Amino acid sequence: MALRTLLPNRRDLSEIELAIASFPGAWGCVNPLGKFTPSINPHVLWLMFDASEEQMVRMWKNSGLATGDSSSLAAMRSGSHRNVCVTFFKVRTSLFRSAWVGNVDLGFDHQRVYIGSIGGRTQVAMWRQFRNFNDGDGALFDSTAIASSERSHL
Repeated sequence: MALRTLLPNRRDLSEIELAIASFPGAWGCVNPLGKFTPSINPHVLWLMFDASEEQMVRMWKNSGLATGDSSSLAAMRSGSHRNVCVTFFKVRTSLFRSAWVGNVDLGFDHQRVYIGSIGGRTQVAMWRQFRNFNDGDGALFDSTAIASSERSHL
């Protein structure tokens, strides 16, 4: 299922700025002065923050990723730099409705591992789901298509 993405409006950008400010040490597509710097695709927005090994291991395990010898968990644990990256966008769900969905990646050294997707009827709802997962109280979706169609959280 292809998702129809929408450009963020001024209010959306203000909410992104607040979301970035709410994560300690985070940075993203809207700087602290409120200036939006679009990526190559202006529909795709992003937020990043550094994470501890403990936080990354918890997110890794809570997402259901493999932890055995063939997984990248050992490489992540021995990595010198770790961060969490959320790429997100606004999607059209019906004629007059939209939702927010995003992908969560764990980054370490020069690797990225996708751990799941978040979603919500509003940005606030999407970030709530991410915070709940980050705190160990929630789960991620398997894809943005599932996140955008899951009516229980929209």
